[in-house]
Amino acid sequence: MVRKYERSACAFSQRLYHPDRPVIVFDGAMGSNLQLQNLTAADFGGEKYEGCNEYLVHTEAVTTVHRAFFVAGADVIETDVLFIDSVRIAGIQPSL
Repeated sequence: MVRKYERSACAFSQRLYHPDRPVIVFDGAMGSNLQLQNLTAADFGGEKYEGCNEYLVHTEAVTTVHRAFFVAGADVIETDVLFIDSVRIAGIQPSL
């Protein structure tokens, strides 16, 4: 539903519906989109790391997701690691 710009609305609504200032929305789903590519253990650097996006060595998989976001109409893309914690990275940086 498209609403008309209303001067009496709160600041958030004014920003959201202002015709000259498009809203930029950030959404995740990087991990979900990587999983859709049916990556193998080799794409993660071996069976030990299979499925752990933190160890992904197949960088074209990330590029594929980014391209799809742009095709879908994204103006901005961002990549973040959701499940990074001391347990998952203990082998990389044991002194957390």
